[in-house]
Amino acid sequence: MQYTSSRSVLNALMAGTAIQEVQNVLQGLRIGERYAVLCTACYRRDERVAADCLELAHEISELLTRNCPFYFHGQRTCKHPLVRIIEN
Repeated sequence: MQYTSSRSVLNALMAGTAIQEVQNVLQGLRIGERYAVLCTACYRRDERVAADCLELAHEISELLTRNCPFYFHGQRTCKHPLVRIIEN
């Protein structure tokens, strides 16, 4: 699949695309775009995903643990997103 924006990467993640594929694409994004995906995924994981799909919430936690310095042991340590959240 071809990803053309941070939004397309986020949509793929939320649709259940394999975490390794998302991980590989994240590495190619500019830092601001990368954090837009990570912060939005973190916000959505807490607010929406965990209540609906525990498997996806776990996958997002794994991705955040690998890529976000503010996410430890399934918990975010920042009080607010570092960048603007990607809206639907």
